[in-house]
Amino acid sequence: MQVRQKARFDEGAQVGKQCYVGENARIGENVTLRDNVRLWHETTVGAETHPGPATICEPCSRLGGNVITKHRAILEPGAVVGDGAVTGAGSRTARDARVAPGAQVGTVRPVFGDPDRPPQAPDR
Repeated sequence: MQVRQKARFDEGAQVGKQCYVGENARIGENVTLRDNVRLWHETTVGAETHPGPATICEPCSRLGGNVITKHRAILEPGAVVGDGAVTGAGSRTARDARVAPGAQVGTVRPVFGDPDRPPQAPDR
């Protein structure tokens, strides 16, 4: 893990292996950074947010509270993801994009019941 100067971690924040946290980045309460996450300078991650493995947040981007980013999601510089939003695996925002609170961006597979089993169609 590499953490640059003035990066700030709130209570309960956890950082995975080989993460990078840039200068003046702010990590909220109970955030879990999974392995290989890259948060560049001036990035903000809200409370209870869980960036997936290999997520990249470019400079000055912001993840709101209770956000989930899936594997290898990329936020371009200045992008803002609203509270409770989900970004799909491999998704990429545009520069200075705004993702509405609660929105789902990219491919997001809903999980019903056991997350290790594919969802079943309801009986009719």
